[in-house]
Amino acid sequence: VCSSDLNGDPCPMCENMLDGKLEQKTITEIFKYKGKEKEIYDYAIFKCNKCNESFVDEQTINKTEPIIRDFHRKVDELLRFKNK
Repeated sequence: VCSSDLNGDPCPMCENMLDGKLEQKTITEIFKYKGKEKEIYDYAIFKCNKCNESFVDEQTINKTEPIIRDFHRKVDELLRFKNK
């Protein structure tokens, strides 16, 4: 789902059956990779008030993608700092 403001929009998962609406919420999301965890605070989601399905907008994806990519690199030991 890609939109800058989904708050109040019909839920694409249940709109025909339950008439759900999306509500913006801010959570702490935990990403797991190879047994390691990375918490991202102030992670914006849009959650349906009927079926509880959650969606992330393009702005949140763009904000967190570099953080998650760096987390993966750190776990894979691809981010190394040289001592001089």
